[in-house]
Amino acid sequence: MAKPCAPRVPFGPLDTMFVANDGDFADHLGVSRRAIVRWRQAGVTIDRAEQICDYFGVHPAEVWGAAWFETVVPA
Repeated sequence: MAKPCAPRVPFGPLDTMFVANDGDFADHLGVSRRAIVRWRQAGVTIDRAEQICDYFGVHPAEVWGAAWFETVVPA
């Protein structure tokens, strides 16, 4: 049986707010550049999004706005 996909948010808002260079961004977060590529393609899981926002000292809603709440608390 396939593992259900974790809810994800798009990477674009992170890119706009924080990413100047993929390598530096990956180094700050302790992930590979490949992880950044995957996030760009498939989005970022809710758990990882929260970790990234904690690192930068912002609430996920500051990054994704209403889309954050729509993803975390689906209708």
